[in-house]
Amino acid sequence: MSPIPTRRPSVTRVRGRIVRWLVRRWHLKLLAAILALFAWLVVTTDSRLPQDYSVPVDVTLDDDAVLTGDRVTRVSLRLRGSAAQLRRLDPLRLGVRLYLRNVPPGERTAQIEASNVLGIPTGMEITSIDPRVLTLNVARRLKGEIPVVARIEGDPADGTEVYRISVFPSTIEVEGPEDLVASLEQVETDVIRVDGRGESFTARVSATPAVPDVRAIDPRLLSVRVDIDETAIERTFRDVRVAVSGVDSAEVDVKPATVTFVIAGPRRILDAVQPGQMTAIVDVTGLAPRSRRYAVTPRVEIQDLPVRERGFVRQESVTPATVGVRVAAPRSGS
Repeated sequence: MSPIPTRRPSVTRVRGRIVRWLVRRWHLKLLAAILALFAWLVVTTDSRLPQDYSVPVDVTLDDDAVLTGDRVTRVSLRLRGSAAQLRRLDPLRLGVRLYLRNVPPGERTAQIEASNVLGIPTGMEITSIDPRVLTLNVARRLKGEIPVVARIEGDPADGTEVYRISVFPSTIEVEGPEDLVASLEQVETDVIRVDGRGESFTARVSATPAVPDVRAIDPRLLSVRVDIDETAIERTFRDVRVAVSGVDSAEVDVKPATVTFVIAGPRRILDAVQPGQMTAIVDVTGLAPRSRRYAVTPRVEIQDLPVRERGFVRQESVTPATVGVRVAAPRSGS
């Protein structure tokens, strides 16, 4: 038996089907073509768009050098790349690194090149850097121990006063430009307010140098002890004996032999002090022998006064204000 022949569609019929497909909903097909063309144009024209970034500047110096004064810390970059490259770029990794090693102190200029820019994906182009040239001041780095002073503000409770302020540790180590560290006399703590306080207390505060470019090496908190007690009263002690300290082998003579002290402090402490505990100390350390008398201001010393209470007693005045001290060379054979 011979096979039954298969009927194939004619060319005319195929063409008719294609035409009918094209004509059916032609407006939607035209819109799809237009959108595809538009998307292609966007992708191809957007492939090299510029993008601006503000990036930090990091300067690498010698270990004994530091930057000082006003300086540019960020620069503007304009980059150009494809959409894919821009998507891969992490702005947080962008930066400029300059190397200024083995340069003497003074004003220096540094030009930013493409090789100084970090974090740019391969293939992206740097079209501009602003500013391109930086002016930097290089100084020698110096470390130093600086005294700390507590900043106390406000008034304590009525009937009380602040007697003593103690900072622990009493100094901090700082570093910075040589001239600034050398001229720094003290570092103040954060403000400690005593408004309405009637008892002693301890505060934990930081101490930060107020001078630009100088920083504390160890930024840990400090302890500040603020001693508060009842408002001071005054007591007068007459005929207080003068005693000499700092004597080596020289012979020392003082006139007058007694003085009058006025001291101030809380009543509870002064009422317990007896005249026999008072001594006027005259320090002659370092005074060379001579015929003419030295004028030395005596300081009060209260024997058997507990250490914790000494900071609550202060010397208001001494009469006479100075005593005459004659220092003579030791007699031969003595």
